[in-house]
Amino acid sequence: MIKIEVWSDISCPFCWLGKARLDNAIKTTNVNAEVILRSFQLNPDVKTDPSVSLYDYLHSTKGYPPVQIRQINDRLSAAGSASGLEFNFEKVVVANTMKAHMLLHYARSFGKLLPVADDLFRAYFMYGKNVDDPAVLQKIAGQNGLDENEFLNVINDLRYNQDILSDISEASALNVRGVPFFVFNRKFAVSGAQEQSVFEQTLMKCSA
Repeated sequence: MIKIEVWSDISCPFCWLGKARLDNAIKTTNVNAEVILRSFQLNPDVKTDPSVSLYDYLHSTKGYPPVQIRQINDRLSAAGSASGLEFNFEKVVVANTMKAHMLLHYARSFGKLLPVADDLFRAYFMYGKNVDDPAVLQKIAGQNGLDENEFLNVINDLRYNQDILSDISEASALNVRGVPFFVFNRKFAVSGAQEQSVFEQTLMKCSA
């Protein structure tokens, strides 16, 4: 069994792309692997504001010219399409992802981590849902067979805050500067949404 830990954030398009490429590499190589998503927040202090477009947010916070933002997003859309993903950046709601990470940890405790993660990425990048809205997250929980009301308790009592902070602290200890960041059996690391072939080669090294 190959253990793959992935530090990522729901608001990171490269994280969704990297996960898809990893998933495809696991299928192609037919290895026995366990994927564990670990929490990382690219913008922990971001305030959720559905009135602000992703383009305006990146322009105001990063200083990127709008033309450059669209070029980057166009390239991401093309890369995503090649891996079976659909990015709709014009729909994205800029949101704090802390509650989404709470849902990921809650889902993991019931063995539903990966399907919930896929639904969260789709909600954020495909459907333009506010992943800071408890009602949105409850619906995702429910459609994956999780207790929606219990998840609301999870949000209210901050049940997984320490686990989330522990993941972030461990990323710092590993000198993780950006996400996605993949660690294979605590022996090999891959940084960024590399091509599928890179993941295939790393999986084969782990299997050797």
